Amino acid sequence: MTDAELASIFKLQSSAIIAPAGHGKTEMIADIVNYSFGKQLLLTHTNAGVDELKKRLKRRKISKEKYTVTTIAAFCIKWCMSYDSTGNFDKTLSPLNGGAEANKYYAQLYSGAKKIFETPWAGEVLKATYIGIVVDEYQDCIQEQHEIMLAMNQHLPIRVLGDPMQGIFSFAGNLVDWKHLEYPIIEVSTKPWRWQKSNPALGKYLMNVRKRLLPTLTGQKCN
Repeated sequence: MTDAELASIFKLQSSAIIAPAGHGKTEMIADIVNYSFGKQLLLTHTNAGVDELKKRLKRRKISKEKYTVTTIAAFCIKWCMSYDSTGNFDKTLSPLNGGAEANKYYAQLYSGAKKIFETPWAGEVLKATYIGIVVDEYQDCIQEQHEIMLAMNQHLPIRVLGDPMQGIFSFAGNLVDWKHLEYPIIEVSTKPWRWQKSNPALGKYLMNVRKRLLPTLTGQKCN
């Protein structure tokens, strides 16, 4: 991203960036971290996603002092295990037992995290630790995770990146509704970096399809 785009994003308390597969979202996250003057909390859905972000940040030679990378679930577990009374979190449940118990575990995990992050004292802890939050692959956030991000956004600026055309985790619950997203969608310049050498025609096709379909998925005309 350009310095002008980054400056515009950093003026906002929240923002959403949409880009299709292979169009530089991971690089944009690295840009945000590098531009920041404090530590950013980077959240994603899978351990593979965590590894990819760490590799990109290392490749860019960005100091580890400027970020923490973890999954949304792991971040919520850390807080709920530490403040189980505030989150009404039953530590005796385990997702490893599968079935109904696993479902109950994750339901209480996300409801508990939301309760915790809605408290003023949790907000003070967040602000003492981080200067902002970045969430990758936001299209795969279920509604309960989205509500956690909204709670944390009361304390810290949040930037989310994703593409509503790529959602794959609908089996986990109702996915975030981009038509009613509380964050303003910010246009930034993108290119099909992944496809430039291997399949430029596919990259161009993805951009054209996205431009036609996104208004129906987001209710907004996006870049």
